[in-house]
Amino acid sequence: MFVFDDFERHCFEKPHTLMGYINSFIEKNKRHVVLLSNEDEVFKNDDVQYGRIKEKVIGQTLTIDTPVKYVFDCLLKDLSKNTKLQQSISVLQSNYDDVLEVVLQSGYKNFRVLRQTIQNFARIYELIGHKYFKNQMFVKKFVKLFFALEIEHRMGKLNEDIFEAISSASYIPILGLGDKNSDKDETPNEKIASEIIKKYNISTLFDNWIFEFSIWGKWLFDCNVDKETIKNGLNESYFF
Repeated sequence: MFVFDDFERHCFEKPHTLMGYINSFIEKNKRHVVLLSNEDEVFKNDDVQYGRIKEKVIGQTLTIDTPVKYVFDCLLKDLSKNTKLQQSISVLQSNYDDVLEVVLQSGYKNFRVLRQTIQNFARIYELIGHKYFKNQMFVKKFVKLFFALEIEHRMGKLNEDIFEAISSASYIPILGLGDKNSDKDETPNEKIASEIIKKYNISTLFDNWIFEFSIWGKWLFDCNVDKETIKNGLNESYFF
């Protein structure tokens, strides 16, 4: 038996070509073949030939739809076995409903991204310092905002231009906080920024972001935020 994983990552622009190659194992070598794939991604190419070949080659299609909540629970349980992550995982477990709400709001089912986001939370938890997480108001706001930004960024929707649209003062009127009679049209970046804000019910008012926008930008896009920068940002926050 041959198993081909992540078929959608390897089929490039002509999935029907790869399907024909795989079919040779069936017809010539008389082997059983299993394809693991996110077929929605394959059909994005609108490859009519793929659909036709699939009809002839694939004997049975099974859909695996694992509940996000179940995967999230398993990830927390598995990662908590790592002694270095236990304290940060305990914070997520204590704020389980808030974090899960954001994960479900995202609408994504990329469990690799979810795992990476939890691990990144552990990283920033160490940078921030344990004492700040004694403030429950801060924790509640922080975990929701962190997971929303991290997931959208890792899924490729929140890039630097979109983030600039969110943080820009000129974007406020589009959110109804400025001149309601303004006939200014949304730019493509502002439209995506607006979708992200509405999805998670995020306010663009500065105080709701805990840090300055520039600190979030460094974390998301530069990955070079140091403890001193974060400490200074927290000390200027209304939480502290």
